[in-house]
Amino acid sequence: MGCHYTYGLSSAQRRLRGVDHQVDALSPADVRFCRKFGPTEKGGRAPGYVEECLAVEADPDKRMGREFWEIAQQVWARSDSFKDDIVRVKGLPPFYQWEDLPQKTWYPAFYDSMSAGYPLFQLADGVLLPAVVDVEREGVEGVMDWYGGKLLCVGPQFPAGFFGPVRSDSELAGTEVPYHMTGTDQSTPGQRGADPCIAFLDDALNKYGPNSAIYISFGSLFFPNPRHVQILLETILGLEKPMMFIMTTASPNAVLSEELLQKIKESHRGLVVPWAPQQAILAHSALGAIVSHCGAGGTLESLSQGVPVIGWPFFSDQPLHALWMSEVLDTGFEFLQVRDGPVKGKAYRGGPNGTDIVGTDDAIAKEMKDVLNAFLGEVGKRKRSNAEKVKQLVWKAHQPGGQIDQHLDILRQYAGVVSSH
Repeated sequence: MGCHYTYGLSSAQRRLRGVDHQVDALSPADVRFCRKFGPTEKGGRAPGYVEECLAVEADPDKRMGREFWEIAQQVWARSDSFKDDIVRVKGLPPFYQWEDLPQKTWYPAFYDSMSAGYPLFQLADGVLLPAVVDVEREGVEGVMDWYGGKLLCVGPQFPAGFFGPVRSDSELAGTEVPYHMTGTDQSTPGQRGADPCIAFLDDALNKYGPNSAIYISFGSLFFPNPRHVQILLETILGLEKPMMFIMTTASPNAVLSEELLQKIKESHRGLVVPWAPQQAILAHSALGAIVSHCGAGGTLESLSQGVPVIGWPFFSDQPLHALWMSEVLDTGFEFLQVRDGPVKGKAYRGGPNGTDIVGTDDAIAKEMKDVLNAFLGEVGKRKRSNAEKVKQLVWKAHQPGGQIDQHLDILRQYAGVVSSH
C-alpha cells in the first residue's frame, strides 16, 4: 500500500525494451506521482534530475569535492529547473522546492529509484494509483492533464473488517506488541489481558474521554533529532489539559534518554514501545491524532480511520502528504520549526511572507505547544470533522460497486487481455 518505489531495475528495463506486451507502473497517488514523474511545468522532478546530477559531478567547480550522494541530495532540494524556487502542482498549494527535503535525511538508493524508475514509467502503458478519486479529485485531474496512458485509482487496500467495529485489540493488529513500559500502572500485559497499547488507550478513554490520546510513530526507518523529540514529549507532559501518548521506537535511530523515559513513567501519561498495533490504535476511540513522518501507509491508514495527522516529514513523498493533509484536506497540522534540511529557507505557507524557520528550541517548543493546544480546541474539532468526512469517502469507495471496485474490475479485464497474448 502507498508508495511503491522500484530499485535496481536497469536489467529489467533492458529486457522489457525487447518485449511486446503492456507494462504497468504502480506509483504514489496523484500529486505525489505528478511531483515525481510529471513534466517540469507541472511541477515534475524526474525530467532532467539525473542529467543535472551528472553534470554537477562532471564539473569540478560545481562538484566542490562532494560525494555523489551529496550532489543528488542537494539537486533534489534545489534544482536549476525551478528558477523562482516555487513548485506548482495541481491539487496542492505552491511550495518552495527545498520544502521537499525538510530534514537532512537522505538515502542514496532514492537516486536509483529516479534513474531507473523514470525510464520504466516512460515504458508503461498505464499507472495504478493508491488513490480515491472523491478524496483527491483535483490531483487526479492534474495527472490527467498531462498523462496520456491508462490511469486507475485502486485506492488504499486494507484487511477485511478495517472499517467495521473492532471487537478485540488483535483483530486488526494480528500480533501482540512486546511489553516495554506502561504509564498507568505496573501490571503486565498478561495480568491485564490485553495488548499494552490497547490497555493504555482504554485507560485514557476511561479517565479523559474520546480523542484524549496521541500516537507518535515515525515508522521503522526514520527518527527525528532526539532533542526535538524530547521537546515534543515534554510539551505534551506539560499541557494544562492532560493528554496521553503512545510512542513507538522501531527505528534503529530512535534514542530517548533514561532521564526522559523515567519522567514519562512517573507521569503515568505516556507509553513507549518498540512496536505497536497501528491499525488497532487508529481505530480506538481514545485516539485523537497521530504525530507521523507521513509515510504513505500511515497517512492512508490514518485518513481512512478519520484520525488527524500532525506531520513531521523527512523526504520523498512525506512532505507532500503533510502539505496535502494540513493545507488541502484540512485534516491535520505540520511542524515547521523542526526543519533542518540541506537548504535553509522559509516555508511558503503561513501568510503573504511565508514562515521563517527559526529552528531554536524555544521556537520549536512554542510551535508544538500552539499546535497541540489548537488540536485540543475548536481548530482540532474542525480537523477531526474533516478527517471523518474523508473516512466516509474512502469507506464509500470501498463498497461493492464503488469507485475502487470499478477500477479494479477494469484492471482485471486489462490483465486478462494481457495474459491472453
